[in-house]
Amino acid sequence: MTLDEFVEKYNGKGIDYDNKFSTQCTDLYRQYVKEVLGFPQSPPVEGAKDIWDTYLPEYYKRIENTPYGVPEKGDIVIWGTKVGKYGHVAIFLEGDAKKFKSFDQNYPTGTLCHIQEHTYTGVLGWLKPIIKSMEIPEWFKTLLQERGLSLDREGEFRAFWQKAINYDDDIRQLQEQVKTANETLSQKTIEVSMQMDKIQQLQNKVDELNELYNKTKQERDDFEWQARNATNNLENLQEQLQKQEVELQDARKKLEQLQDDNIDVLNKIPLSELITAITMRILGR
Repeated sequence: MTLDEFVEKYNGKGIDYDNKFSTQCTDLYRQYVKEVLGFPQSPPVEGAKDIWDTYLPEYYKRIENTPYGVPEKGDIVIWGTKVGKYGHVAIFLEGDAKKFKSFDQNYPTGTLCHIQEHTYTGVLGWLKPIIKSMEIPEWFKTLLQERGLSLDREGEFRAFWQKAINYDDDIRQLQEQVKTANETLSQKTIEVSMQMDKIQQLQNKVDELNELYNKTKQERDDFEWQARNATNNLENLQEQLQKQEVELQDARKKLEQLQDDNIDVLNKIPLSELITAITMRILGR
């Protein structure tokens, strides 16, 4: 499909390529890439301005805006934040270094696909599609003739050949993505292995702490048992001491009683007899 056919097809209509957020300028851009250029889509973006950094270099030449630069018909013009938070994107149709017309959607906000006039205010630059050779190889033409297919339909075959080229590019792109994914998976596998080692180390530490806790608990239980036994022994000793104090008091009372009795006996003995008894004891008689 040519750009003119694309404009005729969608002029006055809305394009919601990703079925998200209704009809945005990036939806028109992606539909143009699909139907007219036949290129792979650039990565998803938050705003149109981000296409300036996420474009596919193998399919476009990025040209910065200058006071004298003028895009060519079919170039993809990209605006920065001077026209809004998310920027803007449109397809260049015609113009000069001061102003131009492009095929737009959602500019002004809410508008469907239409031809819009602009100045270069806020324009970051434009992406120039790299049109790969669409010439049909001689061997393919020969194959068509051998199968009785008329080259009058060469335009259709040329489009088919371009799709074949694009398909080959898609395959290479997918292969690169698979390679990148494998590298990422390998790196993630290493990270997972490192995390598993770390988890095992932490588990070993937990086991050591549990073992220490159990050992400490046993020592604590033993200490409490010894403390209870010591307390019981102390209570027993205190009871024995109390008994001995009672017995000692009784013995003291008995001694005092005996002393009192002896004194009474001595008081009843005449002094002469007491002297005689003491003398006899001293003399050993």
